[in-house]
Amino acid sequence: MDVNKVILIGRATSDAQMTEFETGGKVARFSLATNKRAYTKNGIEYPGKTEFHRISVAFPSLVDYVIKRIKKGYLIYVEGELQTKKTADSNYYTFIFARDVSVLKYPNTEPYNSTKEPSTEAEQPLTNMDDIVGDLPF
Repeated sequence: MDVNKVILIGRATSDAQMTEFETGGKVARFSLATNKRAYTKNGIEYPGKTEFHRISVAFPSLVDYVIKRIKKGYLIYVEGELQTKKTADSNYYTFIFARDVSVLKYPNTEPYNSTKEPSTEAEQPLTNMDDIVGDLPF
């Protein structure tokens, strides 16, 4: 059995941008930064490593949510899968094809509970993200 699943919690580095196609489809894209904290043996934190991730969303109801809600600096939960594409000049890039996106916290505010309306049972949002965020080891 193969598994291709990615779960990220990080800060949006830009507002979400939407691309509409002649066929009527649309895709939302944004970037997400995740930080790895590092500690000395004495427990003192020092600068860790920041990773930047490209996020793409193609589910129509999720695209609308992302365009309305994802802004630079917001703490975001993303769940999806890795995909790799080849560009016209034969270069490759990897991105996250998101199946679930939720705002966890607006800058300088309390955690936010998502109010998006799921269109199917498969799109049900997680209900208590505070429990998930609090149990993470970083």
